Amino acid sequence: MLFVLSGSSGSGKGTIINEVIRVRPEINLMKTCTTRPKRNAADVNYIFLSRQDFEKKIKKEEFFEYEEVHKGNLYGILKESLEKVEKGGLYIKDIDVRGVQKLKQRLKDNIRLIYLDVPKKELRKRIIARGETEKSADLRLSIYDFEKSFMKDYDLVVKNKNLDRSVKIILDYIEKVEKGKC
Repeated sequence: MLFVLSGSSGSGKGTIINEVIRVRPEINLMKTCTTRPKRNAADVNYIFLSRQDFEKKIKKEEFFEYEEVHKGNLYGILKESLEKVEKGGLYIKDIDVRGVQKLKQRLKDNIRLIYLDVPKKELRKRIIARGETEKSADLRLSIYDFEKSFMKDYDLVVKNKNLDRSVKIILDYIEKVEKGKC
């Protein structure tokens, strides 16, 4: 089963994933490849590639899907990562709203979608607090309304105002799915 977290930049996807895995270490992180620069040493939810290496993987058809996001950064899911999910176990990852539909078609009943909803003003504060510029925050938030328009397609929407509360809601949801109650 794959649990996917989506939401605008700064919504807390990576932080929540790290907390869920800390509490439930048997849940595996499904990493995304990206060409974006590493933010800090704790930025471990991605496989960081040069643009050249990413493009080589595209040519070799190693990606299930990939997108160019935020003008210039490539993000993609390796086919081998998806094959691991299909073999069984619990996995969690974050993904852009555009990539979710392809995953849902492939994994059918083996995927649950969680959207992290955060007010735009709060997202702006978070993005700047993590060291990004005003211009970068504007770029990342330019697709806020577009991303939010997909919220209705998700199995669970979490208003992520408080980290501990959000993590608890998501852990409870994962447990319900495991027990066949969702």
